[in-house]
Amino acid sequence: MQTIDTIIALKATIERELSLIKEFNAGYDALRMAVQGKKWPVLQNILKESTRLAQDVSQVEEKRDELCQELYSAYNLPSERSFFELVAFFPEDMRERMKSAYLQLRAEVYKMKCRLKSLEAYSRVRMQLVDEVINKNHVVQQNQSSAYKRTGKRALQDPDSFLFDSIK
Repeated sequence: MQTIDTIIALKATIERELSLIKEFNAGYDALRMAVQGKKWPVLQNILKESTRLAQDVSQVEEKRDELCQELYSAYNLPSERSFFELVAFFPEDMRERMKSAYLQLRAEVYKMKCRLKSLEAYSRVRMQLVDEVINKNHVVQQNQSSAYKRTGKRALQDPDSFLFDSIK
């Protein structure tokens, strides 16, 4: 592949990756609402779609890395160099468009990371709260009857209700 063709393919790959990440970011609010609203079937569907998007992004990202490696080789640059140092070797009419597309991609990735971190923090706090309330003996089954059968096997019982002790 000629260098110009590789640059054009790289630009198209970055734009594809950008559109996939924008699609993920657009679905974030539905993901957050499903988690906060405890709408588990909706959340399952959203997670399936998110998994598909993540796989697509991964494939496109691999392609982008391959194209960048080709260009680093074509310009005799070590691959540790930044993307912007690579772009400096591109034809002048392509530099600004490539920089712009790459900066947009980085901004969308940053936005996605921030959103996912906030959702992770929310989930962690909720799990800690449940752990404090349920697992630290702040909740006691009203029915204190034996949870075992005469045969010694555990009886599967759903409690009728819970009594809350104190929350620290």
